Amino acid sequence: MNFRATVGDNRAGGAGVAYDQIVVTASSAAGPFAVVNLAGPLTGGASQAVTWNVANTTAAPVSTSTVNILISLDGGYTFTTLLAGTANDGSETVTIPNIATARARIKVEAANGTGISTGNTYFDITDSNFAITASGTAVTVSTSANAIATKQGSPAPAPVQIATISGGTIPYTLAAAAFPESAEISIVSLSEAAGSVSASAQVSCRIAAPNAPSFRIYPAVLQVTDATGRKASGVFPIRVSNNDIPSIGTYTNPTVATGGSVSVSPSALPSDTNGNFVGVSVSPSTLPGGGTVSINPSTAEVTVQTVPATTLGAHKIRVSATDTCGATAVQEFTVMVTTVDPALQYNGVAVTTPSNAIIEPNECNTLDVTLGNVGGSTATTISSTLSSSTPGVTISTATSPYADIVVSGSGINATAYEVGTEASVACGSSVAFTQTVTFNGPASPLTFNFSLPVGQAASNHYNIVSSTVAGSIAAGTLVAGSQADDVAVPITLPGGFAFSIYDTPMTALTADTNGTLQFAASGASSASNAALPGAFTAPTLFGFWDDLDLRASVTTGGGIYTETNGSAPNRTFDIEWRARRYNSSGTGAPTVRFMIRLHETTNLIEVFYTTVAGNNGGADGVSATAGIQRQNTGTEFDQWSFNTASLVAGMKLTYTRPAGVCNVGPGTCFDPNAIFRNGFE
Repeated sequence: MNFRATVGDNRAGGAGVAYDQIVVTASSAAGPFAVVNLAGPLTGGASQAVTWNVANTTAAPVSTSTVNILISLDGGYTFTTLLAGTANDGSETVTIPNIATARARIKVEAANGTGISTGNTYFDITDSNFAITASGTAVTVSTSANAIATKQGSPAPAPVQIATISGGTIPYTLAAAAFPESAEISIVSLSEAAGSVSASAQVSCRIAAPNAPSFRIYPAVLQVTDATGRKASGVFPIRVSNNDIPSIGTYTNPTVATGGSVSVSPSALPSDTNGNFVGVSVSPSTLPGGGTVSINPSTAEVTVQTVPATTLGAHKIRVSATDTCGATAVQEFTVMVTTVDPALQYNGVAVTTPSNAIIEPNECNTLDVTLGNVGGSTATTISSTLSSSTPGVTISTATSPYADIVVSGSGINATAYEVGTEASVACGSSVAFTQTVTFNGPASPLTFNFSLPVGQAASNHYNIVSSTVAGSIAAGTLVAGSQADDVAVPITLPGGFAFSIYDTPMTALTADTNGTLQFAASGASSASNAALPGAFTAPTLFGFWDDLDLRASVTTGGGIYTETNGSAPNRTFDIEWRARRYNSSGTGAPTVRFMIRLHETTNLIEVFYTTVAGNNGGADGVSATAGIQRQNTGTEFDQWSFNTASLVAGMKLTYTRPAGVCNVGPGTCFDPNAIFRNGFE
């Protein structure tokens, strides 16, 4: 039997994934290796025979000659060794601890043999608990209903009562740890007074948790030992929610003259309700042409210092407030650098004819170039010339004056530039332009370089449109391994199914039980949703990214199901999630049920929402993300909703991506000077 363990971290903006494999070989020549149940109550401190069925495990290929005998006093949560390395002969006498409990169990495990090593063994445990009576008064631990409530990366909250202790002999010795033990959870402030036990906990940024008000329960074990060595234990909950993002107020957009400085403060100081705020930073730290940008670490006040050579115009400033988990709040503002003289800048270009406003092969176009005045006085006597070095491009009307441009104003050429393209100009290429401008300012003349594409490329974004249309899979085929929590499973595609996303043909799919569909052969699972782009490197569709639980023991009929309809090349492929939002106690029918439909050939995507009732605080997507992204960085993503009540039962979201445009036109511009250039002078 081959097993693979997959581990993915919870880092926003770029998760990591690691794999490991193990082969377990079953032998029909041995087994079943079984320990015989004990009937209590047993007397603490007395000798007790433990027997087990060796079942030929001493012979090859198992070859186990010695075993370890262990006991649990808490129903199997933890074990301590009674006897190590004893002969694997089926019987041994051990001394029962003098500790009262109603939840004792015996475990016999292989100490050596083929493939046996520390932490890698086979074993058997008695099927039921048995009681142990101890001399003196037994120690009893009663855990309370209180949960330690905390968030990723936050300081430990105030301690809460987790249990009461009775019986035994004081003083008590306390120990507590998460179960199973985890380096991501630390129990702190563990104390006892008059039999009342209080504790707090601190968790790392890497632990899986949903956004508040939702939470995930992690169990922990309290162990109590009295002065005589009698022990008792109990289990208490730690309730963990996702890290809160810091906040910071907005900034105004200031203006500063070259050689001067200006300071601007946020409308609200940076803060973090999670208590793990790190600080603020600003970028860039320098300005083009010279000058500096700095930030006060306490007040987040930004100071911009310019020099005489600082480039005129608008400069974008970004302020970031970050916490220990890497969560960041960002505010941007623009500082306008001016001068007392007129100063012109290139503000953009528009294709005014033909009507589709696109340069294409073999056509005549007119252009308007917008200039802006970022100086301190009116720009006058403005004249400009437009040229191009691109082969196959002719500018038949190349010069034009501009009307005077006032301070902070803008204007376009008075005479439209006329640009002709020959049929040889290729779709997908670009036309390079140079504009030379003279005016009354000391910086005259100025040269501006810009380019325009030939044709219009396919959009890097999807249009998302909502409508009210029902859609679901009546039965479907269960995806193997999908009735689980926090796993990513491969999806088997119909043979030859032709579908592309972001112009890339799809060859494999991976479905995350937490509501994402990743267009790759392998992927990650993340229970903590975020604003897009999310921490998935492959193209990903976010149907209902939230902390979902698809286990059959939690969700009736839970899992991911698929279904194919129609005939090639016009088939549809449906993938449906049937889940409940993660809740340590909630079980029953799906509270989140949605289906993704992929259309062959047309590349159309539809998402149908059958049930979004929510449970444990997640109705209508208030803790979910819906949208699509190309990768985990950049701007190629489109978000429908993030932690808002924007997903309702009966809704359909349709995802379409506008196609590219490039057609050969009716002919280039007429240039009367061409007659003379061709020898008719």
